[in-house]
Amino acid sequence: MSQRVRVAVLSGGRSSEHEISVASARSVLESLDPERYEAVTVEIDREGKWQLESGGSRALDPGPQASWTRAKAARQ
Repeated sequence: MSQRVRVAVLSGGRSSEHEISVASARSVLESLDPERYEAVTVEIDREGKWQLESGGSRALDPGPQASWTRAKAARQ
């Protein structure tokens, strides 16, 4: 098996669209194939502080039933 590609998913920020950014990042995480990609999340809070977390965070974690997993199962 080949090595997974590490990608960074940034979310949040000081803007008024903070929640939209978090929801968009969650959608991206759900879409990534975990067999091909290792996601590293970078969350920016409303005060502008950055927090790095590997493999998703509590706010962004799509959970064990991510839509990508369901879509993959439907194709098989």
